[in-house]
Amino acid sequence: MAYTPTDATVLMRDYLEPTVRNTFAEEDNTFKALMSGDKVRTSTRGRRHPYYVTPNPSYGSIASGAALPVGGSGKEVEAKVFYFNQFMVGDLHKNILEENTDHAFVDLLGNRQKKDMQTFRQRLNLWCFGKGDGALAVISDASGGVSVVFGGDYGSENIIVGSRLWFYDAAGNRRVGGGSVTSTVLTNDPSTGTVTFDQVPNNLAATDTCHYEQSYGNAPSGFAKHVSDVSGDYFGINTALYPVKATVHDAMNNDFHYAMIDLVEAKASRRMGVNSPVNDHVIISHKVQEYAYKRLGDSLLKTVDAGGNSRLDLGFKMVSHNGKRWRLDQNCQRSIIWGIKLGDFVIEFVRLPGFYTDAAGNKLWQKPTEGGIYDQVQYALVARYDLFCEDRRNQWAIQNLPYAAGI
Repeated sequence: MAYTPTDATVLMRDYLEPTVRNTFAEEDNTFKALMSGDKVRTSTRGRRHPYYVTPNPSYGSIASGAALPVGGSGKEVEAKVFYFNQFMVGDLHKNILEENTDHAFVDLLGNRQKKDMQTFRQRLNLWCFGKGDGALAVISDASGGVSVVFGGDYGSENIIVGSRLWFYDAAGNRRVGGGSVTSTVLTNDPSTGTVTFDQVPNNLAATDTCHYEQSYGNAPSGFAKHVSDVSGDYFGINTALYPVKATVHDAMNNDFHYAMIDLVEAKASRRMGVNSPVNDHVIISHKVQEYAYKRLGDSLLKTVDAGGNSRLDLGFKMVSHNGKRWRLDQNCQRSIIWGIKLGDFVIEFVRLPGFYTDAAGNKLWQKPTEGGIYDQVQYALVARYDLFCEDRRNQWAIQNLPYAAGI
């Protein structure tokens, strides 16, 4: 038998999609934690959030029979949240439609799509830590022509061979020197951060960032945007006028010490309120910062009863601080520790992650091109959403922390 995009769509919907969706639950990452919280369906025009910026000032201690205090009211301003389109498109040879059984078709298609969903999920998780520009890496050395060295927290680990990338300077201007616009990744050595391209603009410089083509500024807004104390625009709110800011402590490359967390929480308490939340407040970091925290325990006096035990364990299995859970995420920046109140974050979505359906209702279609069609079929993964923080004042971060090499 042979399949058409229409009957292949039935198999994808009934057999593949429920299974592939489960790949989002395979790893306990930050995106999953946020997905487990509030999700609010919005429209293609976005949504307006009331943001409480000033409490009710009315109060009076009055004598019996006296007039009530002068009335007052709190103040709210509007935050405007819009969705962002996230897509990944896969190509398959058209001969997959010539398979003779449903089982063979599902096996061939399912493996590729499961792996793509894992990659797609990793991108969505990566954006949880960004500021919405979709930066994959930052250049440390652009003097090697088409061989570019990336540094910073990520190096080149987020760059996939075959990616089509654009470069931007720190001000958000696209690099197009020499007429080179789109650069395709040929090789990537994550151990050194060295990536070779087919071509690159001739005006690249250190601190430039790379992004998927046509994607700059279209990634969902992550912690780097929400957990900030810099005055500016926040979803239409002027934070210089209204103090809706998080608390950020700059470690200035000083070695990590647990007192830094105590200090930033003490600073944040002026915005959080007297009782800092514990149950819903978590610490999120890369493994390298948990390692630094564990090393602070090396100087503690340990009494270990080794007699009769089959194994000796001098390590700390898990860490926490001030009762707060410490979540690990390999997509988190190595030099930052985030203090996040998960309940303050909400995903505003038009469509949660899944397979894209075209206008004809198909989840699989023949690959088009100008002037004809390929002997291939395509499918797409899609999510339309943005991440919003309903109260930035409960969030904090420690930035510019040093970290051990090789982790």
